[in-house]
Amino acid sequence: MRLDPAPTDRPATGAVRPPCRLAGRQGRGRASGAVTLLAAACLGAGFLSAGTAPVRAGPIADAAAEAEKLAAEGRNREAFDALARAADTLWTAAPLELRKLLFVEGDPKGFGVYDPRPGTGFKAGEALRIYAEPFGFGHVREGDWYKIAFEIRIAVANPDGSEAIAPRAGSLQLKSRNPNREFMLHFAYVPKGLKPGGYLLLAEVKDTATGKIAQIRMPFQLQ
Repeated sequence: MRLDPAPTDRPATGAVRPPCRLAGRQGRGRASGAVTLLAAACLGAGFLSAGTAPVRAGPIADAAAEAEKLAAEGRNREAFDALARAADTLWTAAPLELRKLLFVEGDPKGFGVYDPRPGTGFKAGEALRIYAEPFGFGHVREGDWYKIAFEIRIAVANPDGSEAIAPRAGSLQLKSRNPNREFMLHFAYVPKGLKPGGYLLLAEVKDTATGKIAQIRMPFQLQ
């Protein structure tokens, strides 16, 4: 994949791709950045987010009551399925959120399999590796497959909010035969041409299935 200076409106297509180095041309002497995006799902079951309609308690309470009744009858799998329907209601109505968002050491091995990085200081040329677990995204049905797809814009700002590195855009996707919710995003971003000091890593994560958007704002220091 290539990074473009602005997001594309073209839908993501194709099968799952391995992590790719995302790079674009920059003018001579300008700060720039290279990004690697990685998506993974467990095949089983400081952010801002766009708001969505609140969930009515009725369907959730009804599902909980049904689950309790089924469990009392020893029908545990059916009770679990009833609670899963309540979870579906909450998930669909929720805004896109990143319930975990942190800097990590090395590449995560999968959903929940990562080593947190102590501190937010980085050496020049070192990759900023971010692990995130999105919540509230959708799936696009393609035959027997369920597709998860995101469009991402990444930039770096000075502490006062002024632009340090212009936004770069990329996309990623994953297909599975199950509508997975245990899904991770991993960003490996290498800022270039910046002087030592404090900065803000800014990213916009858009779920292409629902149009929901989450904003990332993570301070870091270059030593």
